[in-house]
Amino acid sequence: MRSCRQWQEPLIDHASGQPVPADLKAHLASCSHCSERLRALKARATQIEIELAGMANPEPSPFLAGRILANLPHRPPQVRLGWAKWITVAGTVCCIAAIIILLVYRSAAVKQQDRQALQAAERLGQWESPTRLLMQPSSVQALLGRPVLGDSFFQLPGPTRHLNRRNHEP
Repeated sequence: MRSCRQWQEPLIDHASGQPVPADLKAHLASCSHCSERLRALKARATQIEIELAGMANPEPSPFLAGRILANLPHRPPQVRLGWAKWITVAGTVCCIAAIIILLVYRSAAVKQQDRQALQAAERLGQWESPTRLLMQPSSVQALLGRPVLGDSFFQLPGPTRHLNRRNHEP
């Protein structure tokens, strides 16, 4: 018997459709490795014939689209937004922007009110009761202040004609 290497070409010839010689049949019955190799070669030859037949056929198979789609990786469908959805999105964005602007403006208004309240509290803290000033006699202010040259302590009315006539009359 020949070694398995010698059966390579007869195995390929038989896989491509030539008749099997008697000595190859006997070897295949006793060698599992060569019989397995023959099955693989026949499967490959069948696949090559199918692909060659597909190349010779000018029309694509009706199942071609299904096979191509089955071999593509699965991706989730893309969401396309129509013009109505874009208007909705734009409106939502505008509403959110308006709310943010309103909150910022309101915050500024509250800060302004707080500032005004603080200023009013400062003015209230500096306020003095007028009763102390009303209870003091008018001479206290004149005595506490520095005299100015030309001023007098009391304001006297100036002479009038009417008083002069009375004083000069007998």
